[in-house]
Amino acid sequence: ALNKMLVSLSSLDEMNSVGELKAYPNPASSFVNLKATGESTYNELIILNQIGQIVHRSNVSGINLESGIKIDLTGFTNGMYIIQLNGDNIRTNQKLLVR
Repeated sequence: ALNKMLVSLSSLDEMNSVGELKAYPNPASSFVNLKATGESTYNELIILNQIGQIVHRSNVSGINLESGIKIDLTGFTNGMYIIQLNGDNIRTNQKLLVR
């Protein structure tokens, strides 16, 4: 049952992405700023660790991501993460290094 909850990071790289997600600073340590460009509307922000487990999830409906949001990285261990923005018919990914 656990395997069904994991997402393959290799499959994320193959997904069609529309729009652009910027994460800075990158590498990050205590926080990361996220900005999304384009006409798309997103409703969910997910951060996945190296083995595909969801380590952060938040509802971003109604938030203007073109202005940017700040994500607290307290408790994140050092390593590579995938930031994923999901909308009705769109998914945008960005890699993030925490150190």
